[in-house]
Amino acid sequence: MSAISWRGVKSTACGAGNSMAAGSNPEIRVDAESVRCPWLFSARVSGVRGRDKGRGQVGDAFLVNMGRNIFAVGDAPDWNPGASQSFLMALNGTVEEACRRSRYGGDIPGDGLPAATIVGNVNTLVRDTDYRASTAFTCAVLMGGPSGTKALVLHCGDTVLFEANVTSGRIRQVSRTSMNYAGRVKGLSQVETIDVQRGTRLLMCSDGVHAVLRNGTFRDTKSVMLDALCRYDVGSVADAVLDSCPGDIEFPDDIVVVALDPGRLVASGPAKGITGTAGVTGESAWCFGAERYGTIALTAT
Repeated sequence: MSAISWRGVKSTACGAGNSMAAGSNPEIRVDAESVRCPWLFSARVSGVRGRDKGRGQVGDAFLVNMGRNIFAVGDAPDWNPGASQSFLMALNGTVEEACRRSRYGGDIPGDGLPAATIVGNVNTLVRDTDYRASTAFTCAVLMGGPSGTKALVLHCGDTVLFEANVTSGRIRQVSRTSMNYAGRVKGLSQVETIDVQRGTRLLMCSDGVHAVLRNGTFRDTKSVMLDALCRYDVGSVADAVLDSCPGDIEFPDDIVVVALDPGRLVASGPAKGITGTAGVTGESAWCFGAERYGTIALTAT
């Protein structure tokens, strides 16, 4: 296994403040709803927001795989809330397998990411998903190389991906929302490649964030996201966005948010040397949703 590499630094480092200190390990923090690492990413899922609290299991989910730099959110139908988490775990395995079987021996080298294989295999997963487990999802697979950092975006449905630049103060919605959920269509509804620039941040969320902000505060969703990304360390952005969502509204929905700094997350093989709290030392992938899963067994070795 090789160390995680960040732009300008190759170490297992994630120091305090605005820089990363070589020689220290990234501090992964995990609790009942979230996984986060200061200056790298934050991911959090929260149950239904609104007056009707009795719907049952959480239907939103997130995937964080630091070994492969795979980040995703999912949103399941009310009648099958566990479908999103099951789909994201299958998605994780699909991308892992595509990388493992590539001629690069399982790593994701800079410009050699087997994107065509990943897209083809995920298309098959989308097509073969049972319609009773239809899921909206957005996924970003990060890579880095001589031409810079890139994000391969895979998308179906009404989950959302924003690309923001905290240097210029601009934000745009990358994903095109639709009713084309995995399990209802023959393949991905959108595939994009983002060229990561200085100051780029990515934020993924479910449609519940749109609904809650629209019904609770009448604030523009983009302005809330940009404000959180510009004001806070990315490791705290998921909390900042959820804190902006009021609980007492007429339209209840689950919420999931994943925020990341792709310029510091450049894949160079499975992660190692990860430290953390709550007994998570050594874990490098998580999938939270209707149930909580800790380590996901990575296919690459």
